[in-house]
Amino acid sequence: MSRLIRFFTKILDICKLVPMLPVVVIAAIPLALLGDWRPWGNAMAIPVLGNPGFGQWLVIALVLVIVIDTVRGMIDDLRHGQVGVDVLAVVAILSTVAVAEYWASWAVTLMITSGEAIEEYAQAKAERSLTALMEAAPQTAHVVNLPGVGRGFAADKGDSSDGFRRVGSASAAAAAHRFDTVPVEQVQLGDVLMVLPGETVPVDGELLSGTATLDLSNINGEPVPREVFAGARVMSGAVNGSTALTMRATQVAADSQYQRILELVASAQESRPAVVKTADRLAVPFTVLSLMIAGIAWAMFGVPTRFAQVLVLATPCPLLIAAPVAYIAGTGRLAAAGVLIKAQDVLENLGRVTQVFFDKTGTLTVKQPQVVRVEMLPGAATRLNEDHVLMMAGVVESYSVHILSKGIAKAGTEAMARLRQRFEDGQRLCPEPEASWPGHGREYPVIKNINEDAGKGVSGEVNGHAVRVGRLSFAAAGEEGFLAVDRTAPSRSEDDLRTRFGLLQPDEMASYVSVDGQLIARIVLRDVPRANAKAALAKLHELGVTKLAML
Repeated sequence: MSRLIRFFTKILDICKLVPMLPVVVIAAIPLALLGDWRPWGNAMAIPVLGNPGFGQWLVIALVLVIVIDTVRGMIDDLRHGQVGVDVLAVVAILSTVAVAEYWASWAVTLMITSGEAIEEYAQAKAERSLTALMEAAPQTAHVVNLPGVGRGFAADKGDSSDGFRRVGSASAAAAAHRFDTVPVEQVQLGDVLMVLPGETVPVDGELLSGTATLDLSNINGEPVPREVFAGARVMSGAVNGSTALTMRATQVAADSQYQRILELVASAQESRPAVVKTADRLAVPFTVLSLMIAGIAWAMFGVPTRFAQVLVLATPCPLLIAAPVAYIAGTGRLAAAGVLIKAQDVLENLGRVTQVFFDKTGTLTVKQPQVVRVEMLPGAATRLNEDHVLMMAGVVESYSVHILSKGIAKAGTEAMARLRQRFEDGQRLCPEPEASWPGHGREYPVIKNINEDAGKGVSGEVNGHAVRVGRLSFAAAGEEGFLAVDRTAPSRSEDDLRTRFGLLQPDEMASYVSVDGQLIARIVLRDVPRANAKAALAKLHELGVTKLAML
């Protein structure tokens, strides 16, 4: 039933795109039932057409509308230097009316409108595939309007960057209350911009803040955020981390990185592959040849119907729309899958590919770092196990915008489900003394006092326990922000603590966890292979790709 509903929904969408298509289809009913009905007698008899019936007049009206619309399209194509075979369709449809073959006229109108509907549907579907890409484009920017900064300083005929260093040394929090939000197109060169936590950088620029953490996965697919420093290039499309940053615009929106990505997709949509260009070049000789054959048939048999028959057969509307529709749909589907191409010619060459080179991150891997293991600190006395650590860290990290937080939060949700299942199975040996209270130990944990220290970590209370997750120095520090000193205990320097945990692999990253002031565990994350990577590579071998390589 759902498939039937989807089918009729698609039909309705197509009819909305080309309203003439349902009109043409419905016109078959009066043509069949009232084709020869003439309530006016012979009053409407005219030369060439004779005295058509009611249903036949409807077809003639449809033909006139479609011919006028097609001629307009031909004129527009000529203005753009393109010559098609639409003239064949026009002559064919008019000739069928002239010889009173109204069913043939209806068939040609159906062929033209259905072909247009298929092309419009493919184009609309391709555009919908690009919706997510377009919506991700920055729409607004926060232009700082503090006195002596950006435009304000430019008005004083000074250098904006020096002005920022002189006046903008105030806290970012203060500056955050002194900006104007404007459309990104209004950003000017030299403007000082504020990018809030989690926002997308609107234009290319230079970082003015001391440091910033940027997620560049929208641009280069790298899953691990990059820490950049004052003076570094900041590209539009990058997602800011957990603290506000200030930057100076070095490019306007139209010239920035993300806009160039959108232009690349648009140019691929509008490019004309070789097979379509070949069809265009053959359009004129094909039209002339078809008209010559039709004329010869008429002359040989002496029947004008032969002329119309040849042109109806020669009208290659379905053939001519096949290639453009395939390429439009292909580029749209690729864009939906995150694959950008420079021109539609690339699709033609795919069938001849024998070697494929892959980028690892985000292509063969999932792009989002996932938790691969939890390492408990050797010698740390605790009743917590790995699932407790993941649960506590996960609920705290769920409030963070840091890119690693998503993987930890996901693992924490899974750990919470395992703990709940063990509780239901009868295990009551929970480390929390209040676990036996109603609503604790088996329901969602109680979370309080969440606080994120930008670039360092996030802390909070989980079921009454103080939990800190983040960098080693942050997790191991006390409330005052320094590593605790205990002369009777082993050294707690960062180097010593890392040594006690062991070395990470080159492709691994970690967040450290402390509970109630005691460092107890390290959560290790890695960008893991995609579940379908192996099957995809095997499929490429089946398709004739002989060599696969990873860069």
